[in-house]
Amino acid sequence: MVESWKSIVEKKRAALASAIPKEWVKPELKEDMISKGFVKTRDYLDTILPKEEIEITSKTIPELSKLISTNELSAVQVTKAFTHRAMLAHQILGCCSEIFVDQALKRAAELDETFKETGKTVGALHGIPISLKDQVDLAQIPSSIGYVSLANQKKTQNALLADKLLEQGAVFFAKTCVPMAMMAPETASNLYPYNYSAANINLSSGGSSGGEGSLIAAGGARAGFGTDIGGSIRIPATYNGLFAIKPSVGRVSYLRVSNSYEAQESIPSVIGPLAQTLEEVEFMMETVVGAKCWLDDPKVLPLEWRKYVIPDKVKIGVWFDSGDVEPMPAITRVLGELFEDLSQAPGVEVVKVQWPDHSRLIKALFNVFGADGGKEILDECKKSGEPVHDLLDYLVGSKSPQPALDINGWWNLCQEVYRIKQIYLHFWKDNGLDAIVAPVMASTSVLPYSSVCLDYTGVCNLCDCSAVVLPLGTVDQKLDVLHPRESRSELEAKIRGQYDPKTFDGMPVCLQLITRKTEEEKGLALSQLVKTSSRFYTYNDGLQRKHIVHVPREVNPLYRMTDPSIRLRNAIKEDNYFIASRLLKRFPGLLDNIDPSNGWSNLHYSAYHNNYQISELLLKGIHNRFVSTSIRFAEQDSPAKPKSSAMYSQITDEDEIKLTFEKQTVLHVACLGDAAATLNLLLSYFNVCLDQRDMKGDTPSHICCTQGFSDCLSILLEKGAYPNIQDNNGDTLLHKAFQYSNIKCLELLIKYNADDQLLNNVGWKPVDVAFNTDIIQEYKTLKSGSVNRVPTDTVLVAKTPQTKYAPVKVTQNNVSSISFIPSNHNSSTANYPPRISLPSIQPRKYSLSSMLSDEYVDRFDPHDDTRSSSSSKNSRTSSPTGTSSPHLFMPRKTPQAGTNESNHQVTNKRYPQPPAISSSISSNGQGSTVSSPRRSNASNNSMQESPTSKRSSLSTRTFRSNSQLSEVSPLKGEHPQLVQQSTGSSAIKSGSSTPRHSFQGGYRSNSSYPVPLQVEEASSKLHDLKLKNVDRLKLDTKLGNIINNTSQENLVTSPATSQHHGGSSATDSNDNKSTSLDLSKRSKILSIPILSSRGRHNT
Repeated sequence: MVESWKSIVEKKRAALASAIPKEWVKPELKEDMISKGFVKTRDYLDTILPKEEIEITSKTIPELSKLISTNELSAVQVTKAFTHRAMLAHQILGCCSEIFVDQALKRAAELDETFKETGKTVGALHGIPISLKDQVDLAQIPSSIGYVSLANQKKTQNALLADKLLEQGAVFFAKTCVPMAMMAPETASNLYPYNYSAANINLSSGGSSGGEGSLIAAGGARAGFGTDIGGSIRIPATYNGLFAIKPSVGRVSYLRVSNSYEAQESIPSVIGPLAQTLEEVEFMMETVVGAKCWLDDPKVLPLEWRKYVIPDKVKIGVWFDSGDVEPMPAITRVLGELFEDLSQAPGVEVVKVQWPDHSRLIKALFNVFGADGGKEILDECKKSGEPVHDLLDYLVGSKSPQPALDINGWWNLCQEVYRIKQIYLHFWKDNGLDAIVAPVMASTSVLPYSSVCLDYTGVCNLCDCSAVVLPLGTVDQKLDVLHPRESRSELEAKIRGQYDPKTFDGMPVCLQLITRKTEEEKGLALSQLVKTSSRFYTYNDGLQRKHIVHVPREVNPLYRMTDPSIRLRNAIKEDNYFIASRLLKRFPGLLDNIDPSNGWSNLHYSAYHNNYQISELLLKGIHNRFVSTSIRFAEQDSPAKPKSSAMYSQITDEDEIKLTFEKQTVLHVACLGDAAATLNLLLSYFNVCLDQRDMKGDTPSHICCTQGFSDCLSILLEKGAYPNIQDNNGDTLLHKAFQYSNIKCLELLIKYNADDQLLNNVGWKPVDVAFNTDIIQEYKTLKSGSVNRVPTDTVLVAKTPQTKYAPVKVTQNNVSSISFIPSNHNSSTANYPPRISLPSIQPRKYSLSSMLSDEYVDRFDPHDDTRSSSSSKNSRTSSPTGTSSPHLFMPRKTPQAGTNESNHQVTNKRYPQPPAISSSISSNGQGSTVSSPRRSNASNNSMQESPTSKRSSLSTRTFRSNSQLSEVSPLKGEHPQLVQQSTGSSAIKSGSSTPRHSFQGGYRSNSSYPVPLQVEEASSKLHDLKLKNVDRLKLDTKLGNIINNTSQENLVTSPATSQHHGGSSATDSNDNKSTSLDLSKRSKILSIPILSSRGRHNT
């Protein structure tokens, strides 16, 4: 009678349990661990094992070898310490498939006797316990590879790898579990139960070397060997937080290693080490390669181990996303952090890469795995009668990628694999890459029996690349939140669906460093570079898992500085919460820690780098300081009524609102860094600074519109930012959004009813500074479309021109402040959102109140012409024009000496008018431009802006703008003329009308005054200029030349230019052909690059 497969399984599991020494059997071990709240097996074992054994198992292989060679430790002591821990780990995790502790102790005793007799060790691994994956053959021990039919079939010979390890003195004590056929990324079979991660008892250990990974991570061995055909070394290393290497085919011998699909040579399996440290991985590789297995195995490449010296310059690519399955938040975060860290490493160039034809590669990979239609698996299961395990559904049955291939189909598939290898070889060559850093898996681990994802591991197997696994971070449930979105594939939906930050909190985050074929030495050397550059290994302060804490690290010299203020600032920049919190606790006086180079505080740096957790820490300290100060002052005024800290949710004290040397608040720098999450947090404390201007007049909203950071802009507008606020140049948010072609910002401004008719200081509407006509058309489409606008009667900033705002002195919580509310406001009926009042405070250097001096004037409501100057008595300061200055400020420019401001016909006294600039006409008559008074003292040679300028200026403009070309003739059939004024300045007039470019009172058409024209060279005599139809002048932005085209447009020209019939340029009078002017004449036609008139430099 044939024995049933269940009976075989029962006997096998009983034999495995009996192989554990009786004194180490603990039936309730797993339950005790869970009841005590442990999820990491190593941490729990450290609480129950003897101290001397903990010390032994925490040492590295080189350290143990040295202690054994000096007779400070014996091989038996070391073997007993590791096997004891391994047997306890097995009872918790179920990681061993074969146990032979008695043989291991006997082997250790023999090694000790040999050492006693000779005084020498056998080899580099003398007395070191090493674990092996189940498929590595050992004489008289089965290699079941997950099949019940092979559970009791003992092998007759050792694998060549095992023999070479024994020659070096290794001690084998166990073989570890694998899934059925070793073709699953998790470890379970009908023969052995599910194998869990040593890093988290609730999650998978990975596969197919899952037992090996969990045993080493629990501390049962310092190192061991696994195999990899689609990620079987790297996945368990990732799920358990280990170092490992997947070598190229032929570097390590596979002779007499049992395997599935043994004759499949298109994508062959490879064997490599897993270990607790990177140094031990390299040590094991050097040992087995140095054994010269090519002398016994013809498939091993005859390559000696070659020490790799990192050159002065290396290029590393970072692969963030496969395009089909996005990595989970923690992996993406660690990749981004590493990208920043490597960018700062000397001699390292870091670039983002995307692997070509990735979907094609993955398809070919699975086609190779299923080439026989699952026949081998089905046949082996029939021998014992066991069913195919659930983990192999993707290969066998209806989920198989394809039916069994005939010989021609197999040849075609092998040819496809070869073509893909060629593509990837050229990819490496064309990009000049030394290595690529990528995720190992899309998740740090998975729940049991979840999904198969080889998107990031399969690349290395098909292309035969070397890959080193590095733990470079941990999951943080506060930082690594998964934001909802539509999944790109069914596999991605499954992985996203099981992600729970609380469940995965604390799991190691591993990445892989990929190098080309047979570059294992290079990969390990570059991995060491990445490791020492990573912020995860910069600080040895308990962030690392215990089993790697002791590893000596080369600390970045940046963090060896003794000055705690510098150390704290660097920790904040690197987002190292642990170091930052520890330093702040030790040095509470460093809460602000102003940087003397730029005036940035700790909070500025934290906001800029979007370090949410550190920002919370800093804000808590600042808020507590503000509350304690406010309560102390309140108690001095009224001791009987102490104030509750809950009343001070907003920080409004001038000492707490720190400004940089450029007068920027933390909101400004948060917007500069596109730190939307941190910006939202900051507004809970600094809403009073919502529309604060910096030295250049920019508010946080201006920065968002300039940089195109729509997420930050949305937060600001939602919190009450004024959408029509203007900077020093008079530019509104719409001006900036048009100027830099930011569609999403325009859409937001439409939603919040921004006024697109407001003029800047040179009289231009927002559309006039648009980068091109396409952006104008898109804006019109959006405005006339279905943008959901915020109702004007519910938003304070979306007010009508008739609404009058008056300053009202408010006293709340004994803090006197100025608040602006509508004069017709009824608090019982109005539905305005609350605005934070700004306290009345005394001027102080680099504080908020230093912006409130009388050199700043009110620009709060450009529609308000009737606001009484008498209201200034309630404001903090009054402008020279008699207007009050609320919490929005604008630098007032003092008139330049020698100018006559009385020449301007000013009708609006709320806004200071720029002084006139004396003008002249160039003697060569090439043309002229309108120039803002802010450049009145600029020399002719300085009009061309620096090519390194990052932001274009609106202070100097040419006549050519989209709206001006259509409005240059206000009266039909009549051209405006440039005439000389009695004061010597020039102005444009046209009958009784003034064109838009004639500086209409700064903001409104009912308060206009003439605009002077600035030219490059002075002339003793003024000429009348007329507008003629001339050829359009086009600027070659690369060569700096002006080219004459055939199209007709209105342009200001000199008589010398307009005398040519047909409008040809003066330089074209000889040949009437398209001609370019040399660079030296460029400034004679335009005072700035032509793109500046459209709103952007060609930098």
